[in-house]
Amino acid sequence: MNAYVNGIKLVSDIKIASRFFEKLRGIFFIDKPVLLTNTNAIHTFFLNKNISAIFIDKNGKILKFCENIKPNRIVFPVKNACKVLEFNASFIKSAKISVGDIIEFSE
Repeated sequence: MNAYVNGIKLVSDIKIASRFFEKLRGIFFIDKPVLLTNTNAIHTFFLNKNISAIFIDKNGKILKFCENIKPNRIVFPVKNACKVLEFNASFIKSAKISVGDIIEFSE
């Protein structure tokens, strides 16, 4: 799966995590972006690296992004978010995205 913002490819090869254990594992065992569905909060327990995350509503609007989240942290629920896209820690800085941008997903 690919993600686009303002018609520009943001990231490709996204893994979808829709089941409980996939979400719990998140980005832990893989080194590619993970889209967590039906969730509005994340944790970094058991991770040994920092990550970044984008919180998205049902219409694809970016509600919040968090950069460089350290291990063993919780990002509390984000109102109206229903998806979270997790990346390696340095990704958001280079992505040039803003709160309010629309993110679209396609195969």
